[in-house]
Amino acid sequence: MNKRPMLIITANYIIGIIMGLYFKINIALFVVCIFYLVITSLKIFLFKFGSTNYILNKKTIKYIICNSCNQISLKLILSCFITIIISTINIYHLERNFECRYVDISEQNSFIGTIVDIKKDSDYFNIYILKIENINNRNFRNTNILLKVKKNKESKLYKYGDKISGTGNFEKPSKRRNYKGFDYSRYLKTEKIYMICNTECKNIKVLGKNNQFVGDMWINNLRNDAKNNLLKLLPKEKAYIAIALLLGDTNMLDKDQRETFSNASLSHILAISGMHVAYVIVACRLIFRKFDKRIGKYIFIIILLFFCKFTGESSSVERAVIMSVIAISTTLVYRKSDTINNISISALIILIKNPYDILNLGFQLSFLGTIGIVLFNAKISNLFNYPVNYIKNTKIKRLLSKVISLLTVSLSANVMIIPILAYNYNTISFTFIISNILVAPILGIMCFLGYITISISIISINLANFFAYGLRFCIHLFELIAEFGSNIDFLRFMVTTPNIVFILMYYIVIFYLFYFYKKSHNKILYKVISILIIIFIIVNSVLKHNLNLKIYFVDVGQGDCTLIVTRTNKTILIDGGGSENSSYDVGKNVLVPYLLDRGVKTIDYMIFSHFDSDHAKGLLSVMECLKVKNAIVSKQGKESDNYNHFLKLSKNKKIKISYIQARR
Repeated sequence: MNKRPMLIITANYIIGIIMGLYFKINIALFVVCIFYLVITSLKIFLFKFGSTNYILNKKTIKYIICNSCNQISLKLILSCFITIIISTINIYHLERNFECRYVDISEQNSFIGTIVDIKKDSDYFNIYILKIENINNRNFRNTNILLKVKKNKESKLYKYGDKISGTGNFEKPSKRRNYKGFDYSRYLKTEKIYMICNTECKNIKVLGKNNQFVGDMWINNLRNDAKNNLLKLLPKEKAYIAIALLLGDTNMLDKDQRETFSNASLSHILAISGMHVAYVIVACRLIFRKFDKRIGKYIFIIILLFFCKFTGESSSVERAVIMSVIAISTTLVYRKSDTINNISISALIILIKNPYDILNLGFQLSFLGTIGIVLFNAKISNLFNYPVNYIKNTKIKRLLSKVISLLTVSLSANVMIIPILAYNYNTISFTFIISNILVAPILGIMCFLGYITISISIISINLANFFAYGLRFCIHLFELIAEFGSNIDFLRFMVTTPNIVFILMYYIVIFYLFYFYKKSHNKILYKVISILIIIFIIVNSVLKHNLNLKIYFVDVGQGDCTLIVTRTNKTILIDGGGSENSSYDVGKNVLVPYLLDRGVKTIDYMIFSHFDSDHAKGLLSVMECLKVKNAIVSKQGKESDNYNHFLKLSKNKKIKISYIQARR
């Protein structure tokens, strides 16, 4: 443990963030103090008696308790205690700041700030992220707001770095409206956005231009030039994919593209990650291989820091760049790099910068996936390569080894991220087994051609067009693979939202199977794991059993929706909301996730009060996604599009229809 102190400190910093988010400050600090008092007392007690055999004569207990306590110094315990206290107080202070007690949301407020990002425009607003200097003449530095400027004939488009003043109506971001629903305020906190301001162009005055650090301005202009040049060189839809793949900007991708890549388990390819950073390092080594090694490493670090800024500084690219910079820096001071320590340091730096990144799904997937590769790849690879070692043909053996290498990396990462994907998307997909193997050979070529195309396009569009042909072909292959992967339905399963206890149990079992199963103390660990699993099954079955009739009223916006769960676990769904003119599918985006969060995957009885869109459209989406046994409807005076769609779905899904009418 003492060899990896950063792992312990980072873990404690994360614990402090979680406690600050979900507990009151006094309770959190009390629990922390008691916990570290017990650990310290145990440490001193064991140290005083010298040998633990004097106290405990069982080897297993000695291994579990003594190894975990004796190896941790009192200095490290104290540093962890201080870390968790600082982390808890810091997040509590940030939570209080997010309340924005000094902003009156009932009146117009004045503000001054600088535009630091431009978001995808909506139909009615131009949307910007504004770094605030003051609100109502009160200092609000290091605070961001989401500025929504209403579109009209006089609307102006503001640029990155514009310093503006204005007045507008402030509002707090909406919190979750349903059980385990989407929390918009939590999402905005990951971007340090405190409030939303609605205003009009006539209320805004530009005070200055280029009000950002000169390096940031240069990189932003370079990034915008790269986007514009890709849009000129490639067809529109392929340009959107190239911009996401090479620059980390997914705002331009349409809904269908996102869904296709998500179903094919290829969304991570569109997020700049460690894979992209690895290709950059390989390219740098080839370019600077004749340089002095020490100078070349300094150049590597500068290029990596530039790459991080150029691609938007997402959590995944920050992790990869920080880890790479640490690994390179350790060789400069003639030290050995430790991957686990590097992961810990990178996580700590990112969370110090913004503690709310712990809530960011990209952060979670990036770090858990990397941990999975580090911990499990070698073991899984040995397991898969065992039969390959008996193949005598060298060429076949080499080919199989490369395929297995690609497969085991994906498997290792997914071992850690599957519960997180199930929790957030209610889907367990194994399409990555096929899609990642198919994409891997062309991903490096796409990155290589893409960055060369961007670099040359700054000098000459015509010359860059030559490389753009190759990039266009690679992206076309990428799209075909994504479409193929998204259509492999038998490898994709919809699941109800797992609870936190189940996720913790999953990780306990995984670590036991990989690390403790063959140890000398496996007997007692086997018993402990078995007891925990039995307790979990009992608790889970008790929680699922309804002692009382339960009625839930679901917020679906326009219209009504009611879920009834009987004492015998029969589920009844009455109406589902919806809208006639809106393209937003409330059934798919709100109602289906809500049902899965409640652990409902089958509807026993679905009741349509009538087939107006604000009552029926949400239910039609539920029929498409989940299993429905019976539908109860009234006799129809006239047919409608919704009713005809209902009849078609009922026939395809073999749903029994019961017609009812009022007695006269």
